[in-house]
Amino acid sequence: MPAQARPGSNTSAERGMYRHKPLGDGEIRLVTICPAEPHDQLHVRISRLHLPRWVHTDPAPRPLSLGQLRETLPPGWWVYETTEGRIYFYYEEAGGSNWKTSWKHPVPGFDESLYTRPSLPTRDVSPCARFEALSYTWGDAGRHQDALVYDGQDSDPAGVIALSLNLNNALHHLRSPSKARTLWIDALCIDQSDNVEKARQLPRMADIYRHAAHVVVWLGPERDNSSLAMDTLAHLGSQIQTTTDHWLFSTPGAQHPFWCESSCPLPYADDTWAAVAALLSRPWFGRVWIVQEVQLGRENAVVSCGGREMAWSTFCRAITCLWSKDRLHPILPRSKVAFVERLTNPGLRRAPLSNIIRLAHGRECMNPRDRIYGLLALFLPSFQRLLAPAYTDSVAKVYKDVTLQYIRHVKRLELLRACQLQGRKIGLSELPSWIPDYSAQAAQTHYADYNFASAGSACHVRLVDHDSLVVTGRRCATISQVASSLSALEAFNTNENREASSTDSSRPNNDKTAVNLEGIYVTGEDMRVALGKTLVGNYLREQFPDDSIPSLEEWSVRLTDGSAVRSFKDREYQRDHPDSFHNDYVWDFLRLRCFTQTHEGCESPVVLRQTMPGRYHVVGEAYVHGLQDGQAFLGPLEEQWSVHAVINNSNRQASCRFTNTNTAEIVENDPRLPPLPDQWELTSETTHGDPATTRTFNHKSTGKKLDSDPRLTPDALKSRGVSLEEFVLV
Repeated sequence: MPAQARPGSNTSAERGMYRHKPLGDGEIRLVTICPAEPHDQLHVRISRLHLPRWVHTDPAPRPLSLGQLRETLPPGWWVYETTEGRIYFYYEEAGGSNWKTSWKHPVPGFDESLYTRPSLPTRDVSPCARFEALSYTWGDAGRHQDALVYDGQDSDPAGVIALSLNLNNALHHLRSPSKARTLWIDALCIDQSDNVEKARQLPRMADIYRHAAHVVVWLGPERDNSSLAMDTLAHLGSQIQTTTDHWLFSTPGAQHPFWCESSCPLPYADDTWAAVAALLSRPWFGRVWIVQEVQLGRENAVVSCGGREMAWSTFCRAITCLWSKDRLHPILPRSKVAFVERLTNPGLRRAPLSNIIRLAHGRECMNPRDRIYGLLALFLPSFQRLLAPAYTDSVAKVYKDVTLQYIRHVKRLELLRACQLQGRKIGLSELPSWIPDYSAQAAQTHYADYNFASAGSACHVRLVDHDSLVVTGRRCATISQVASSLSALEAFNTNENREASSTDSSRPNNDKTAVNLEGIYVTGEDMRVALGKTLVGNYLREQFPDDSIPSLEEWSVRLTDGSAVRSFKDREYQRDHPDSFHNDYVWDFLRLRCFTQTHEGCESPVVLRQTMPGRYHVVGEAYVHGLQDGQAFLGPLEEQWSVHAVINNSNRQASCRFTNTNTAEIVENDPRLPPLPDQWELTSETTHGDPATTRTFNHKSTGKKLDSDPRLTPDALKSRGVSLEEFVLV
């Protein structure tokens, strides 16, 4: 341990700023916090280490699979795997009148080794490489404290290094009075003034966070009753188990076995809800870089705030429980829980690339290029290799490169759904409208996910004149009238309900355009039914039967009784009526959305604005009822057929299933299409790099794989009489 600076000697003021020594190939830096008393100045050692590439090792399979275990169970018992990899047994009598849970097989004496997964082999890293990785927010760069730095084992300080106040607080909190602690910290271990080194070290983030013994999530010091919030979430997480197929169960022996149920309210006082809301509002949750940091080390991550600490897995279970509730206390907005839940979802590392890129929205970073580079370690390796970090490139070039590489790699136009003409920071002369401006933090509507507008077809595009994208699609409709979302909601109200819902002036509605609900919609449905589905992007139980969401009938009741309008307009009503899932979903879905154009390879219709003959700006994504489920290309289903989405909860990829309501037969093949050619077969195999809405086809003789239907090529569609045209996006 270096000696403490004596008065008048070795002080920060007398020392120059520390200069990093160059790194060799394969090297990283580590920071060792020297032990000291709580109020002493920080002394750190910076050393270099050759860190091998991380080699993924699949866990050894259990002797018995889940399917084989089910065959060993007595009647009434079920078996699941938790998101932490444990086997969980659940018993329920017919009708649900009696149930219980257990970590042990219900058959006495059953060999536990048959369902316990063997431990992974020890990581192939030298013991001297044992370190932790810190995940934190940089904070105000203008305010800092100095730490005294020693190079390697040198006995004399090499200089001082400026720490942000938040990092200084974290290191003081993490420092031990008796033993050294070694960490990887981005601000100290990467020379932030050297763009070349940053570009070289950035691809190593995955190796660093996966090799780390622990990832320490530092939320900050104690404030706003954060100890109460940490204790509350730790206890809630201990009562809940989440499974790999997204069930919530009570932990065996839980004090509160019913807390796992979505209808069971949590008995917290207002100050507890306020403390939890404040904790989830900490700056750490709003930083881009933390997404990959905590995902890469999630198995060994811990959450630290002030003097409290809990396992990341416990925190995730608590957030999942909050997110699953039918109603939340209005002090804790569901939008805040949803923002955090996207970070804690265990399927994130296997999510489609477009979903990962979307995670940067609403989060901050100092360099706008990091809205892409800060997520790089979560991308599929084959996609990572296409995006070498280049901090000397313009922000517009970085965004253009990722968009073009995505289109070439995935063969979809899913990223067009993130385009918004409104609120862009980078001008259209530098960044065309078909490239999302990820630096813009304008209000974002809720995406109209899983619309299947292109029926899973691949896109057919070409780049011309460097910045113009020629896409193949179908002109579907023209916007002739625009009304506010509030007008659409109020159209459902009776006169009495309309009067009751218009008492609040905090959100004035100056829109004079009435929404007419008389007559029949183009799909043949009543206009009220069509608008009701439109208000939630058809996110209803009929379309998503596996999700705990309202049916069309239940949602219609909320619309016609005026409660939906009141919950948006009247803050007093919100306080007295706890937040319900769909009320919040609708408000998020309707912000800035106008009530088009369907492109091959795009999950939702896209609104285009003509700038000159044949050339168009991308205005943004739309939901147009009647264009979902491939209807623009294939037409409507026959009356006896219905369609619903099947979402793979492990990776959020989805496909359609079709039900014959006359026979109850459920099929994967779209009844509007002819049979597959003999040489092609539909498979269930998907990968991390496949689109969000996908079905995979395999050529029997060549083994060629397609993640789009061979019956939906432009030539095949044209042969069926579908009118396609090319649009030049600028």
